[in-house]
Amino acid sequence: MDFEGKSRPGSYEKYLKYIVSLKEDIKRVDDINTLFSLKDKIILIIDEIYGRNEEQMAGISRLYDMENIQVLQVVGCMKSMGALINKIDVIVELHNNGAFIIDKELGKSICAIFGKK
Repeated sequence: MDFEGKSRPGSYEKYLKYIVSLKEDIKRVDDINTLFSLKDKIILIIDEIYGRNEEQMAGISRLYDMENIQVLQVVGCMKSMGALINKIDVIVELHNNGAFIIDKELGKSICAIFGKK
């Protein structure tokens, strides 16, 4: 489901199936609350944050603060990161012809200027 709870016919389901098929230990998390009591070290991939409400964003922010969880945040547009931009270590911008590391201060400026309040 996308952030509005609408099904994306075919494409998103294919994407999830592909991602989960890459490694045996990749699991889909349906309830964020299950992660807060987790003690194992994990890498968490959060696919998109655009359109999430304040409660969801607070939960995601809390995950960033957990020492046993490394977060990879995928966003369609960097400006959607909002205040979460302050919690990340590296910004990698993907393009058809390559990937670029973006200066963190530039990322903060993009979020401050173009992000929603």
